[in-house]
Amino acid sequence: MVELLPDVRDSVPAPRLRRLDVNDGAELLALCAGDPLVHCFPASRADIALDSHAGSYFLGWYEGARLASAIYVGANIAPIATTRISRLAFAERLLGASRRAASVVGRADEVVDLWSLLEPTWGVAREVRHEQALMVCTEVAPSVASAQVAVTTHEQFELVMPACIAMFTEELGVSPLANGMHAPYHARVRELIEQGRSYSLIERGEVIFKAEVGAAALGVAQLQGVWVAPDYRGQGHGVAGVAAVTRALLQDGYQAVTLYANEFNARALRVYEQVGFRKHDTFATVLR
Repeated sequence: MVELLPDVRDSVPAPRLRRLDVNDGAELLALCAGDPLVHCFPASRADIALDSHAGSYFLGWYEGARLASAIYVGANIAPIATTRISRLAFAERLLGASRRAASVVGRADEVVDLWSLLEPTWGVAREVRHEQALMVCTEVAPSVASAQVAVTTHEQFELVMPACIAMFTEELGVSPLANGMHAPYHARVRELIEQGRSYSLIERGEVIFKAEVGAAALGVAQLQGVWVAPDYRGQGHGVAGVAAVTRALLQDGYQAVTLYANEFNARALRVYEQVGFRKHDTFATVLR
């Protein structure tokens, strides 16, 4: 195992950390339920990542017999109710692992501190987004009209795929197909369509608006990939599209719909506020 610097290592008490398994599911979800709006994403991965054969996994930090903190480790790392002492322990385990995640995302104070422990070994991040507004909507503003957005069908995959690539590249500054990720990314888009979690507005064979439910758990649906075609921006399609998807999700029984956006993206924040989203917390994302 890779050792931390002495001052960090000496701060970690006797081992109270272990990989969680299927027997820990209820306790893990109860921990996430402490703030389901913040922890929707890791909670949505519980069924898969608690399987001992899964590539992703959860680490748990215990205080006595109680699960006090956890961390999801997969393509992304997501901390759950971590403290300074649990982050020290999680960082030591992560530094000893051969696989390194592509991003760290979650509540800002937890992400920034965890990354400060990983960065000396993992290297400088491609980008750190320190302030992202985690927003929530429980009721769409009555005055906002909805667009004719519909659940994307399997037959529309080829139409929607270029829009997904464009959104990802525009948002993250790198193509989702880079570094041999062509097949996995196509599979992910198909999976969302097959699960009925891809929404789009398509007119005359052109995608004008699209969005996906990237995670859903604990009565919360998290919107991701919100995108309006460049030629249609500034015409209200973003507001109407997000309103339509949010209304559909709330009508389907979700108690809340969340999303997060960069604090500097004033246009996007105005769109979400018009729909009825309000800031709940501050996220941060480390992109590697």
